[in-house]
Amino acid sequence: MNPRIVLTAAGGALLVLAPVLLLVTGHTEIVTSSDEGAGGRPLWTAVVPVLVGTALIRLVPPSLPSLPPASAEPRPAVARQVRWLVGIAVAFPVVIAVAGAQSLAYPLVKVLLFLGGALLVTRLIPAELPAAVPVRWFWAVPAVAGWGLAAFWVPADLAPYEEMDRVYLVVAMALTFLTASVLEEWFYRVTLQTRLEAIAGRWPAIVATSLLFAAMHIPSHLGGGHVWVSLAGLLAFQGFFGLFTGYLWSRYRRFGALVVVHGAVNALPLLPVFA
Repeated sequence: MNPRIVLTAAGGALLVLAPVLLLVTGHTEIVTSSDEGAGGRPLWTAVVPVLVGTALIRLVPPSLPSLPPASAEPRPAVARQVRWLVGIAVAFPVVIAVAGAQSLAYPLVKVLLFLGGALLVTRLIPAELPAAVPVRWFWAVPAVAGWGLAAFWVPADLAPYEEMDRVYLVVAMALTFLTASVLEEWFYRVTLQTRLEAIAGRWPAIVATSLLFAAMHIPSHLGGGHVWVSLAGLLAFQGFFGLFTGYLWSRYRRFGALVVVHGAVNALPLLPVFA
């Protein structure tokens, strides 16, 4: 059997079984934020919006041109880029685990590795990627809207944020937007997943990138309680979110849609604090 198929199936099984395991063991709430004092959210709010959004991505429009693979000549260079980019993705949680997820090193290391490291790799190992499939931007609107309506049906617990200084909160939200909503999507989806798709295909790339994206959050989200519950929660929320944004990017190639979705996850629940 093709190792690529086996690995993709194994990774997909991890992502699918995580919320199932949480559900059957009675863990119906997951912690989706690393902010101190942040409460849990119902498990279904992590899974159902992704299922809704993914279905809409597939259906709107019903057919699109297939993604072209990398041609034979630049393929080895793309593969070398992928190896280094995966190395960066693996190195980040390791470095943060040592430095501390709550330290000032967190955003600095993220910018250094995800922006500086990725740019260095793509400059030192030049490779020609297949041309993007032209898709009208409005095709992405139903998927983003459907996901959003399902994701924000249940209000978030804002108690930890009510006493925060509003200026501090605005600055924190702005930094989070730049380093998470923009930088993480640019690194994981635009830079890494695009190259993985060129050499491995759509779903192997989406699954692998989703797992790496979930792993990025391990140092900041592993807290008290059972480790397996925290890991399953990461796969159920960050991993599932990676599947949605990965498919969104793969089918439409609209970076703006990724930024809107990721920005909404981080910012929209906090807007009532300013009312």
